[in-house]
Amino acid sequence: MERNLMILRQAIVPIFRGMVTVTIPISILSSLAGLMFGIVLIIMRYSKFGLFRFISKNVVWLIRGTPMLVLLYFLFFGLAEYNILLSSWTTALIAFTFFGAAFMSETIRGAIQAVDQGQWEAGLSSGLPKFTVFRWIILPQAIPPIISPLIGHFISTIKMTSLVSNIGLSDMLLEGKQFIDFYYAPFLIYGLLAFFYLILFAILTFIQKRVHLYFNKEREDLLAKFLME
Repeated sequence: MERNLMILRQAIVPIFRGMVTVTIPISILSSLAGLMFGIVLIIMRYSKFGLFRFISKNVVWLIRGTPMLVLLYFLFFGLAEYNILLSSWTTALIAFTFFGAAFMSETIRGAIQAVDQGQWEAGLSSGLPKFTVFRWIILPQAIPPIISPLIGHFISTIKMTSLVSNIGLSDMLLEGKQFIDFYYAPFLIYGLLAFFYLILFAILTFIQKRVHLYFNKEREDLLAKFLME
């Protein structure tokens, strides 16, 4: 018992440090960069230029079809063969940004397509420019449904950052593995890691629910009324 308490006291600070210096920053930065890159991919997808449409479709297809660990290894080890050397931090940020962009571009595109075609036609028939119709009619209807999936993607990114330990980045998992190697206490350390991840998951899930209700309160009320009748 005393040994376990001693290991916990020593492990908590390094694991927490890995969370606040690697896990959370990579998740936030890659999600923001991925959102911006995803919007660029959507614009390219609906461009008048066939080359832009081709690039957008195939970038999304390629990234979504490639496992994250393979993408990390390709950027970190594969490019190094040709003297393109990326740090572990840069590699992780690029990989998760590409992954987020592919996911979020499809999520946003699906939400925009879900808006009834009549909304476009009504706006254009009123003499409004396409951008005005999109900005003031389509976008306000497309945003609420995508908020919850985007936060869900951020939660998934938090959990997937455990893969960056494979390229030597000192995240929560790598910090924990060092204590496992030294003390051989896998049950204790992996349990502690799960505890930290669950805390992050609980906080983000609470935020996700609150934000979802804020943007979709009317829809939730209508659904509840329909089901209760």
